[in-house]
Amino acid sequence: MQLFVLTKLTYLIRKFGILILCMLCSWDVMSQCSGTVYDPGGSGANYPNNANNTVTYTATTSNSMKLTFTSFNTEVNYDKLQIYDGPNTSSTLIATVSGNLTSALPGPYTSTGQTITLKFTSDGSVTAAGYSINLTCV
Repeated sequence: MQLFVLTKLTYLIRKFGILILCMLCSWDVMSQCSGTVYDPGGSGANYPNNANNTVTYTATTSNSMKLTFTSFNTEVNYDKLQIYDGPNTSSTLIATVSGNLTSALPGPYTSTGQTITLKFTSDGSVTAAGYSINLTCV
């Protein structure tokens, strides 16, 4: 699995086999073809208050990305995950997901191209377990 993690302070670009560092970036980008994706709290904790996290996933070996939820629990209407079909939040919105959906998981969602973007936001009061997603290239 090939993985490039691009954080808010460090943006890595792979071009011609060379990684270039950018210190003024405000989003995360990951290039991979399989794995598990979690909310900002990770696999073992609730997500934090006032979260504002955007991550873009890019397929490395196929034409599209597929997201399959294995769990989803957020504060309904206040904490949400938005899924975009493309490289940023200006791309087409596929879905906005919020609430305790443990018994009726959303999706799966598949991008039309090689990239899919997730934006998770939470308010300043209630938190919950969040989400876990299986990510695959299709």
